Amino acid sequence: MHSLISAYPIHNLEETKELIRRGSPRASAWMEDKEMGSPFVIPAIYQPASHIPPATWQACPSTSNGNEQA
Repeated sequence: MHSLISAYPIHNLEETKELIRRGSPRASAWMEDKEMGSPFVIPAIYQPASHIPPATWQACPSTSNGNEQA
């Protein structure tokens, strides 16, 4: 399975995105929406596309469950 969720650079990022586009119609629509309709999503799930330093990204919990319980 291929994923765009990563704290580290994906060496074949464009190939991974193309593979998602060539998948099911739903996968293709998801990829199009993330690239065109909701451009904030890729930086939110893929650290190299964000402005958050890697050390900060890796130190943060992957969910907000703990924050919501406080």
